[in-house]
Amino acid sequence: MSARQGNWQLLNHSKDPVGGDTARITELTAYYASMAETISSEATLLRKIGDGDTTELKGASADALRSRSREVSRSLEQASGRYAAVGNALKGYGPQLDLALAESAKALADAEAAEQSRVASNALVDPSANRPAGAPPLTDTETSEISQRTAAIGQAGDAAAAARARLEGALSVFRAAGKAASNVIRTAWDDGLTDTLSYRIKEFFKKFLKILVKVLMWIGVALAVLAFFIPGLAALALAGLVVAVISLAASTALAAMGEGSWLDVILGAVSVLLLGSGALIAKIVQTSHIALLGKVGASGAKQLTTVSKFSAKVDIKRAALFTSALKGKIPVQTAMDRIAKLDRHLVSSNLKNVTNAKNLIAKDFKVKPQFWNIRHPDYFPNDLGKIKDVLGGTYKWDRLLSVDRALKYK
Repeated sequence: MSARQGNWQLLNHSKDPVGGDTARITELTAYYASMAETISSEATLLRKIGDGDTTELKGASADALRSRSREVSRSLEQASGRYAAVGNALKGYGPQLDLALAESAKALADAEAAEQSRVASNALVDPSANRPAGAPPLTDTETSEISQRTAAIGQAGDAAAAARARLEGALSVFRAAGKAASNVIRTAWDDGLTDTLSYRIKEFFKKFLKILVKVLMWIGVALAVLAFFIPGLAALALAGLVVAVISLAASTALAAMGEGSWLDVILGAVSVLLLGSGALIAKIVQTSHIALLGKVGASGAKQLTTVSKFSAKVDIKRAALFTSALKGKIPVQTAMDRIAKLDRHLVSSNLKNVTNAKNLIAKDFKVKPQFWNIRHPDYFPNDLGKIKDVLGGTYKWDRLLSVDRALKYK
């Protein structure tokens, strides 16, 4: 129930001083009484089993339970006493709340009526107010009017004081009832029945794991966003793997304790497996990459050797052309054109292309360390280089889609 509206300042309170939901108190009273009865019934059943009764439960399982059933029944009886005490305390507190609500409402009505009387009394004619010094003596009628006004103001003040006293009396009884109920509940709870240390540790561990899973979830989201905009960062991949493994362990522990979902565990395991398989695929690709670079290097070296050998044959051909020109067998200009063509297409151009290709491959296709090779000297420099690409303004959409090399080499 929400706070009641009214001019509570007339009673020296800024808001409703009672407050309370009688329907909720009635509901809680019934709940605790029902719980006390249910727990008491279970305690009686366990006590009967512990005393050897076989009508309710028999067999090997009952024999195994018998040794602890008496101890558990005593604990349940204590717990039943707690719930019964709370129910009885609320049962006694409820009527006092009703009475306090009713009395405070009446006190508020009295105070508002007294305030209206005070305003009306102050509005009465006062012949003595602002009376000139030389005015004739007051008549009997004027004197009577002054007396009536003064009496009315006094009565209004007495009524306001009575209203405040009524409220404070009701609040005093109400507070005493609340304190009594609180003492009953506190006494019932101080019955020696406490949670074990292992139980408190377990509960704390559950709360910690729930918070940890939520924190790891948001960390994973942040890492995923960063990895989308800056693909290929080894440190992000390593952090993602660590977060996934810890989250899987926490989710498994919660599910085992009945506080989590096994679906979360399955999804976490799938995430870790995908990261692991991705790492395996990356390792296979890297191995193939290294082998391919070795073939390219060997091919480049072979081409350089071939060009070098062919260069010697070209030298012989060049000398033959010079000799033919000197002997007049062919025009000198024809010989020079043929020599230039040989140099341009068969030696210089091929040698330059092979050298450029080799240098380009060595620079652009350098084998980079995988995300788990954190001790590799190029590990952090590679990540820093990618971050500088983004911050330095050289980042392009083709890099985001990982097609930059394909576009570069067409």
